[in-house]
Amino acid sequence: MTTALLIECTLKASLLFALAWAGTLALRRSSASARHALWTAALVAALAMPLLVTLTPALKPLPGYSFAVTAAAGAQAPAAAASISLVTVWLLGAVLTLLVFLVAHAHGPGRAACRGDRRPAHIP
Repeated sequence: MTTALLIECTLKASLLFALAWAGTLALRRSSASARHALWTAALVAALAMPLLVTLTPALKPLPGYSFAVTAAAGAQAPAAAASISLVTVWLLGAVLTLLVFLVAHAHGPGRAACRGDRRPAHIP
């Protein structure tokens, strides 16, 4: 992964989460499952962002701003092994995050959902 790709992924994921937050505000009177589905979709899209960045058009900077990354004088380009290592670490983190998410949803809400329902037996 190059620095420019990382910057672009970060900007697009930040925009995506900002839109999800705005959508959550718009859905504040909706069910919690609708808001959860929105955040789940945003998280999945953010995890897939490096792939999505290659498929979507590049962001154009605003006039007067630049995303150009320049190397310092005499600095060498990072080795290909370091680039592969970054991709491997990102992929491992994305897979582990997705696995934790899937395991949590496979087991259902569990005891956390039961704790909130502590009404006396005589109240329906």
